Amino acid sequence: MRDPTYFVREALIGLWRSRGSTLLTTLTIGVSFYLLGGFVLLSENLVRLGSAWKQEAMVQIFLAESVSEAQRQALEADLAADPGVTAFRYRTREDALETFSRVFESLKDLPRALATNPFPASYEVALREEDRGRASLEVRLERWRVLAGVEEVQADMDWIDSLRRLMRGVQAAGAGLGVLLVASALFTIINVISLAAHARRSEIEIMQMVGATSTWISGPYWVEGAVQGLLGGAVGLGLLRLSVWGFEWARAHGPAFLAMAGSLTFLSPRSVIGLVAASTLMGFAGSAFAVRRFLRYSN
Repeated sequence: MRDPTYFVREALIGLWRSRGSTLLTTLTIGVSFYLLGGFVLLSENLVRLGSAWKQEAMVQIFLAESVSEAQRQALEADLAADPGVTAFRYRTREDALETFSRVFESLKDLPRALATNPFPASYEVALREEDRGRASLEVRLERWRVLAGVEEVQADMDWIDSLRRLMRGVQAAGAGLGVLLVASALFTIINVISLAAHARRSEIEIMQMVGATSTWISGPYWVEGAVQGLLGGAVGLGLLRLSVWGFEWARAHGPAFLAMAGSLTFLSPRSVIGLVAASTLMGFAGSAFAVRRFLRYSN
């Protein structure tokens, strides 16, 4: 009984013997970690999107259709004199139409159907990092809104704030759902391991009679739980990978509104390792609890 491969060998035999229960447990863990991984995936992509937007955050100053050249030059002078403005660029109505047609290729015939160019001329204004705060930004927005020839002023920072609120909501929902899913998977593991121990009750009693320690009796079940957790985590991440591929295919070949959703990046290696480790540890912990409870009540 001193063979170090005993635990693994007995665990594999036990998994194959109760392969129906093993499959059920693996799928339960897989679904749980698929949903949990989905929230982690969404959170990571929102963080990545927020960081990209923050680096490229712009203020859009839309000009009225009747803006004069003198009014436009006055606005440019104001922008050039502002120490918080690092760069600005004038975009004609034709530039805006060309950008729309390139980004939304499936809708490029819409302006032609309207028989007019609906996009206004505008300025794209980049601000220093320290001038993108809410208080400093609002002062500038109010100043530019009242300038002659300005129709509307919009700041990308508003989108970033909304994205941060959405990200916090996703993380909170993911944490709450994660607790429920892990509890459900643990309940399944505990019951499956308990049933396996009951099925081998006579064998366990004989091992106790010949002096086998509780660690030696429990070891194979610990390995069984860890393997089930590992397989379940791998199944969940595999399904999540397929879902991301499916979404990207739909973006490339599906309706236009999906193309507007943006690309999804799969989980970072750190998150993949963390989720697989968590599922394995959960399987081990569930089996350890089940076997300890069984041995305590069987004595």
